[in-house]
Amino acid sequence: MRDRRADAPDLGDHPLFQGISQGIVQRLDEKGGKQRRNRGDITLITHVRRNHPRLFQALKLRPEFALAYYNRGNALRSLDRLQDAVASYERALALRPDYVEAHYNLGNTLLTADQPQLATASFDRVIKLNPNHAEAHNNLGNVFKQNNRLTEALASYRHALDCQPHYPEAHSNLLFTMQFLPGLSSSELLTERQRYQERIEAPLLAKRTAHRNTPNPKKRLRVGYLSPDLRRHAVAFFIEPVLSNHDKNEVELFGYYNNHVSDDVTQRITGYMDHWIPCKYVTDEDLAQRIRDDAIDILVDLTGHTSGNRLPMCAYKPAPIQMTYLGYPGSSGLAAMDFRLTDALADPPGSEPAYSETLLRMPHSLWCYRPAPGTCHCGNRPRRRPTRHRWSSWRPCIASGWCSYRR
Repeated sequence: MRDRRADAPDLGDHPLFQGISQGIVQRLDEKGGKQRRNRGDITLITHVRRNHPRLFQALKLRPEFALAYYNRGNALRSLDRLQDAVASYERALALRPDYVEAHYNLGNTLLTADQPQLATASFDRVIKLNPNHAEAHNNLGNVFKQNNRLTEALASYRHALDCQPHYPEAHSNLLFTMQFLPGLSSSELLTERQRYQERIEAPLLAKRTAHRNTPNPKKRLRVGYLSPDLRRHAVAFFIEPVLSNHDKNEVELFGYYNNHVSDDVTQRITGYMDHWIPCKYVTDEDLAQRIRDDAIDILVDLTGHTSGNRLPMCAYKPAPIQMTYLGYPGSSGLAAMDFRLTDALADPPGSEPAYSETLLRMPHSLWCYRPAPGTCHCGNRPRRRPTRHRWSSWRPCIASGWCSYRR
């Protein structure tokens, strides 16, 4: 998970240069920009669209103003004009070579643009200028992970946590990557999960409040699904059949969508929900309160420690029953997560000590896959040997699912 953009102030009340350039950076420092950058803020896009023409005017008046080029890059990046953003950051750095945040945002933009080698060079420069820049260590780890350099990725995530021990994104990245490192013992994973619980969950225990759910067995059960992947993504292909088969006489569905991307799959999944709550830009505390106010009986996390997770929010225990399912091949490490929905193949008998959750094993399989429309047709094809599957008939489905997972 990469750190995202920080919030922007109300630019309309500021003079041109102070509001557009200096005001943004100063406001970041005042509000704890690093922490807010981890979650992002929808006001940034609003202010950028309203005010980014002023940046161009500022640059005409002060072409040597590195800060204005930096913020122009931020504006262009928020509008997904990545190459133009790169050019602005590079111009800012030509004027001010030691500009740490320009190097950092340049690296983020290059990583988004799928230029990992150039992104690595940018993050290396950040770390050289500021060895304690936790976000740069984290995102450098992401580059290593994407290139299957897992040992180096782990080292970068650990550097990030040395710089900033309470850093949920870096800790999730560390735990996720540890799942795939050959030779790593289960005890090492368990130790790291306990460390996550101590750093992320334990400080929030005092902020938990009582649930007000009505214990009436005849009422409709309120079930919330929490995910950033209710879109054209592998998780959606596996959860959509579940959502479409809920008995609406028995269950009231809430979708807590931690993403701003909306596509045809998102629209389809929205139709299964009784309530749809976009929550990417909602703080953990506010989202926990919203779930508590919605009187959710069972909250189902579909993300685990993968990108875009809201596990720190789950640590508030906003629902009386919380479970994790589908999106992550391991334990959340949270005492607040009551159950993991699984099966005997994914988690054979004897796996229990590796989990903070109670394992609920489905009798046959935890998987319920529905391929994307038009992906392939795998039905009723005559076979010479009825007991043997034809690999050629299944390969398009498997390839489609794998490619979606990789995205």
